Amino acid sequence: MLFRSYFLQKYNADGTVASGWHASWDLNAKKEVVAIQEDETGLVLWSLWEHYQLFRDIEFAHRMYTKLVIPCADFMDKFVHPDLGLPKPSWNLWEDRRGIHTFTCATVVAGLRAATAFARLFAEEDRAERYVETAESMLDAMRFSLYSTEHGRFYRSLQLHGDDHFEPDSTLDASLFALFYFGCFEADDPMVVSTMEAIEEGLRVNGGIARFSGDGYMRVSEAPSGNAWMICTLWLADYYITRARSKQDLQPAMEFVKWCCEHALPSGVMAEQIDPSNGRSLSVAPLTWSHSTFVSTIHRYLERYRSLEI
Repeated sequence: MLFRSYFLQKYNADGTVASGWHASWDLNAKKEVVAIQEDETGLVLWSLWEHYQLFRDIEFAHRMYTKLVIPCADFMDKFVHPDLGLPKPSWNLWEDRRGIHTFTCATVVAGLRAATAFARLFAEEDRAERYVETAESMLDAMRFSLYSTEHGRFYRSLQLHGDDHFEPDSTLDASLFALFYFGCFEADDPMVVSTMEAIEEGLRVNGGIARFSGDGYMRVSEAPSGNAWMICTLWLADYYITRARSKQDLQPAMEFVKWCCEHALPSGVMAEQIDPSNGRSLSVAPLTWSHSTFVSTIHRYLERYRSLEI
C-alpha cells in the first residue's frame, strides 16, 4: 500500500494505486510536486497507536512498526519545510487546495508522536528522540506561523504563491478542531478556545456547522458558509465533550448530537450535508464518514459522562 514511504490518495481493493485527482505538477511554479494528502499518512500512524492502546497486540504492533510506522515516520520527519519548520505543502483533507494546512500539521505531529511511542515500546530510543524532536519543533512552528494575533485565532493554512512565497489564509474552517482533537493543544488553551468560538459563530447554519466560509460545493442556498455538514457539527460536539468539567457542561455537545439525529433519514442513514433551506439530506447518503464520526462522538460523550460528577 505504501508508495515511497507515504500513502497516496486512493487504492483499489487489491492494494494497487487507484486513479485520483491530486495534481503532481504545479502550473504556477512549473515544477513537479509530491501529489499527496499528508494527513492520510499521519492519521494512519496515530490510529495504529490508538489501536495498540486498546488491544495491546504486541505481535501485530511489531509487524506494523517495522513495515509501516518506521518508513512513514522517517518520511514525515524529513518532509519538512527548511525555513518554516512545518510540513511541506500537500493537499488538504477536503481535497480542494494545496498548501501548508493547520489540520495536516496537527495530524503529522500526532503521527510523529505515535511513532515516538512505538519506538520507545520497541526500545529504539534514538529513533524516538528524533521523531519527538521533530514533532515538538513543528508544534512551536504552528504557534509562530499558523496563529494570527490579528484575528485572535488560527489560520486554516499557508497558501503557496510563486516558487516559495506563502500567504496566510484566515478563512474559517471547521477542520481546525484538529488542534485539540489530536493533542497538539489543550481544548481550553485560549488560542484553541478563540478559534472554536469563531467557528461556532461564523459557520453555524440553522443549528449545524458548515465546512468553511464561502464553501460553494453543492450549494443550494444563499447561506454564506454553504451547507451544514454532519461531521463538522459533530466536531463541535467533540470540542464541548473534551472541555466538559461537569455533566451540565456536556449539554451543548448533546444539542449538536440531537441536531444530527433530527437530520438523519427515517432509516437512520446520515448524509454528507444538510440543505440549510429545508433541512433535507444532500450529496452522498449514507456517508461512512458521517456515520463513523457519529459513533466516535457518542463513545466520547459516554466516556466523559461516566467520568464526571454531577
